[in-house]
Amino acid sequence: FPYTTLFRSLLMNIAFILNRLNDKGKYLEIIEFCINAVDTDDKLYPKLCYNLAGAYTRNKNFQRALYFSNIGIKSCQENRNFNGLSLLYYGKGMAEYGLNKEYIESLKTSIFLCKAFGQTKLENTIINNCKNFFGFNFID
Repeated sequence: FPYTTLFRSLLMNIAFILNRLNDKGKYLEIIEFCINAVDTDDKLYPKLCYNLAGAYTRNKNFQRALYFSNIGIKSCQENRNFNGLSLLYYGKGMAEYGLNKEYIESLKTSIFLCKAFGQTKLENTIINNCKNFFGFNFID
């Protein structure tokens, strides 16, 4: 039903506004409501996973961040929806780093996906973020 997709998109936009207004609790509540209202094959699902992973990373709940990154990646792979996959791997790497797990492979995968999909601007942003955050350039 087309109104359902529109409703979810509107809710997501409201959540993004609340996030910018520093109402992190309501933001998280709305995004979690949205992810529970969509199927894993919905085009919005990976975006919701990425946003939830990012919110949990900012809250230092790296286990939840890793969980949402992983289910977003799984959804992309199963549904052949590769939009956002590079960002999900980037989020996975950040969560793994927060959990003191091996994170380099996830970050490298993120960069390789950017290259494969021609996402040069995103690739440069991720590389610069990694240089600033980790203090080194892990990719030639």
